[in-house]
Amino acid sequence: MGDWELRARRLVGANLAVVVALLVVLALLGGWLTYDAHAGPETEQREEVVSSWETTAAFDHGATVTRENPVYDVGTRLDNRSVYFTNVAPVMNGSFDYGYTATGEGELDVDAETELVIRSVESPGEADTTVYWQQRRDRTSANASGLEPGESVSVPFSVDLAAAANETADIDEQLGGSPGQSEVVVEATVTLSGTVDGEAVERTERYTLPVELGETAAVDATGPTTERYERTETVRDPVDSSPLQAAGGPLLLLGSVLVLGGVGAMASRDELGLSSTERASLAHRRERAEFDDWITRIRLPESVLARERAHAESLADLVDFAIDTDNAVVESPDASAYYVVHDDLLYVYEPPER
Repeated sequence: MGDWELRARRLVGANLAVVVALLVVLALLGGWLTYDAHAGPETEQREEVVSSWETTAAFDHGATVTRENPVYDVGTRLDNRSVYFTNVAPVMNGSFDYGYTATGEGELDVDAETELVIRSVESPGEADTTVYWQQRRDRTSANASGLEPGESVSVPFSVDLAAAANETADIDEQLGGSPGQSEVVVEATVTLSGTVDGEAVERTERYTLPVELGETAAVDATGPTTERYERTETVRDPVDSSPLQAAGGPLLLLGSVLVLGGVGAMASRDELGLSSTERASLAHRRERAEFDDWITRIRLPESVLARERAHAESLADLVDFAIDTDNAVVESPDASAYYVVHDDLLYVYEPPER
């Protein structure tokens, strides 16, 4: 019997409860993998975007130079600037443009309007700010029926920046002063009604373009605003078990059950522990490997083998004696005995049967 088998039996016998528990766990794991591969859910679900549509809202603005100055020629159009010089280009005009795109068909009734709000606020350009006073005026509107994807509606607006600055200053003076700062807000309101991609649409959206007033007019130059809307559906995709799971589960289950049965049978016959002979044989093999450099395999003549013998208790004792007497340890060709020839005696160690 090989060393590995003896060591395995000794290890299993010393840790029988742990080995049995491990085999049971592996068998359960193999059973679960087998069930999951062959009887588990055949599909998995996910959310898939089946249609989408997107709105785009943008303010386009500019001012024309109307007064002589050293920088711009009269008649020059200044478009989409973050700052306008009200002394030379006092009127800002432009348009609010609104449209949408969709992956499918759409038909919307759109009512869009713009309104100028002149006011004094704590923090210009911010939506959530303290308003000290305000006035609304110059409402303009446009509408479209059956607006399709890719089409848009446009609403014009115009702001006399210089006049608005003067007006806010007058109002502040009449009120006895104001702790806020002056601004004009172009406020756009869009009402939608109809269907897009087969879904009903009913909503109102609002957009603003703040302009801070002073010696110049500072425009909060935000770009186009987009809003995306998606419609999703639950989709079930087939799930294929991996080859490792499909084959590995049954193999793990079968192997664990077979090994567990074998261990149980050996334990019932008391074959897991080692006999005294097997323990001695295993110890001898360990010593033989440890002292391999001191041992030589030679066939001794019969005259030497006929000498009177002294027996060593172990191979280690024989090797120690050989080292002390400056002799070699000789192993018989059939590995049935080890010898040290010294003086007229033959020192012998006979290993246990394998």
